[in-house]
Parts: sequence; C-alpha cells; structure tokens
Amino acid sequence: MNKINDKFSLLNFELIGKDIKIDFTKHLTKKDKEFFRHIKMQKYNHISLLKFYEIYSLKEKENVIKFLNNLMNKNIIISSKENNYFTCINILQSYHINNAFIYLVFSDEITSSFKKGSFFDKLGLRNILFLEEKFSYRLYQYIYNNREDNIYISIEELREILEIGDSYKRFYDIEKNLLIPILEDIKNNGEIELTYQKIKNGEHKSAKILGINLNRIVPVTVDSNSDPTLHTIDILMAKLGNNIKNFSEIYSLLIKTITEYGEDFAKEKVEYVLKNYDSDIEKNLKASLTQDNINEIIEKPDFILKKAFKSLFQMHTEILLFIQKNNLPQLSKYMFTITLYSLKDKESVTLKDKNMSIKITYNKNDISIIEFYLY
Repeated sequence: MNKINDKFSLLNFELIGKDIKIDFTKHLTKKDKEFFRHIKMQKYNHISLLKFYEIYSLKEKENVIKFLNNLMNKNIIISSKENNYFTCINILQSYHINNAFIYLVFSDEITSSFKKGSFFDKLGLRNILFLEEKFSYRLYQYIYNNREDNIYISIEELREILEIGDSYKRFYDIEKNLLIPILEDIKNNGEIELTYQKIKNGEHKSAKILGINLNRIVPVTVDSNSDPTLHTIDILMAKLGNNIKNFSEIYSLLIKTITEYGEDFAKEKVEYVLKNYDSDIEKNLKASLTQDNINEIIEKPDFILKKAFKSLFQMHTEILLFIQKNNLPQLSKYMFTITLYSLKDKESVTLKDKNMSIKITYNKNDISIIEFYLY
C-alpha cells in the first residue's frame, strides 16, 4: 500500500466537478452566519466580548461560551461515492477567552476556501457558509457541480434536493416559499445568477409541471476553456526565468502551494523572493514555500509597523512603543532575545510569546517591516 506522505495527496483537483456532496452534521443557524460576517475568516482572529454582546444583544459570558461550543460541534462533510472520498472538517477549531477578548482559531480547510484557486475555493465551500436559506446550499451544490449553463431538474429531483418529501403539494407553494428565495440567496451569497422556466407536459394552462430549466447567466471571460491555476503558474515560472534549474520540482511545488493556500499566497512568495534575494533564488523560494514557513506567515497580521531604523536597538525601542500605543498584549521579560540583535540585512525572524508573535523583516538601508499577530 502506498504511503500518504502529506496533506496534498488528499486534496485532489480531479474530484472537482464530480459527484462531490457537501453536507453539515448540524445546520448552521442565521446567528452563525451573522457571526461569520462580522469577522475575517482567517486562521487566527479575535473579537471583543463587547462587540459580541452587541451583535447578539447578550450580557453574559456564559451565553457566548454556549454559542461557540455549539459552533465547534458543527462539522462539514465532503464526500464522493464515485471517488470513494470522505472527509469531515470542523469550522471553528478552538477558541480562547482572555479578559475582554475572544481569540478564535479556524480550521485550515475553512481558511483555505477563502484563498483564490485553492482546492476548497474550487469546491465553492466559502459561499456555502454564507447562504441564508436553510437548503440553499443543496441546490447551490447541485448547480455548482453540474457546471452546465442550462440544467433540467425534475420535480422529483427538486423535492429530493430540498428534502421536502411530499410536503408542498402544489408547485406554486414550492416556487413561492422555497425556489424563489433560494435562487435569490444563491445570487446574493453564492455568486451564481440564474433564471428558470417551468417545463410542462402540454401547452394548456392546467398542464402538469414536470420540472424546471435553470439557466445560468454566464459572465464574460477571456478564455473559459483555460485552467486559471495553470495559467497563474506559467506566469510565475516566467517571472522566475533562468533562476530555476529544477523546473518540474518548482512547478509541482507551486501547484501544491496554490492547492492548499491559494494563488495570492503563491504570488506573494515569488514576488518576495525575487525582491529580497539576488542569488540562490530557487533555494530561497523552496524554503519560503515549506510547511514551517507557511504556518508562520500565512495569515494577515493584526498590526504592521513599517519604518527605517538606524540600529537594531532603535527597532527594539520602537516596537515596545508601538505595542504600548496600540494597547497590544504586554510581552514577557524574555521576548526579545539575542536573536533580534543578531539579525543581518534582509533577514527575517519570528519571535513568539504567549498572546502574540512578532515577525520582523529587517532591511538595513531601507524600510523594515514588523508584523504583529494576536492569538
């Protein structure tokens, strides 16, 4: 049996467009989705207790804990009978309440779905989280997986998709109470605009409705037959040019990076390496795209300090002043070790403390960048 070496082997682009089914162990409530809209769906995030109270008109911390515990028990199931594929992922991985703040950690799969070109983005997972009608996500999936501009759905299929069984005897009731609100929801939150026509077994007014034709309003694209992911990789490889000797290795590494973390992240890494290194481009790019480095810098910082410093001592002082000015968590006594003072030009280091990490990119004769990550 072949050994699975890494997570990439589980995230297979070949699954996309097949019989992928996305479901929930427990349905998301409107309050869950409202919560998502008030925060950035990134790996590490935080929100003040006062803001949380304001959103839900709450006064007790116990109610906040109850809400977050319920959310942690809601998992997403992704499966495919055709490919014998099944995975269960949680939305909220963990949370911590410390003084006046709630610190949130979302799962890698959920945060990946918000990165353009990633596996979970291509499944449409991020849109499903925001659909408001109870069973919008089922019809959305059916349409999303089909990928055709015109889709016929029989009444029997529609009842199955919406899980309504024999209720709503008349099509008029299905149309008014479910179909129209769901199509509006998919348009507003699922980024797919559709029109529909009723298909009858005759021309007369009382003819039986057999099903509906859904027509996708297709936006104009430059080339609908091309794979945007491969196009992005080709552009990045062209930028790297003669700096790359092991072409196939770097090409595969970029595919893996885009699959898990999205196109924007891969572009940032290539631009960063080309800008900051004059030699050993291939070596530094591989280091920049390794798992350890990705884990440190994949998320957007909560605060950024950009400034030119005359010395590392001045940098140290400015960082402490910046923390005080922005009311950031106080650092432990040993946060700044000898590591900071051994930094060389164009080097980076990440210093970690209990409630915060600080990533420093030092440019001796230019602007240095200090990024603050709260958790």
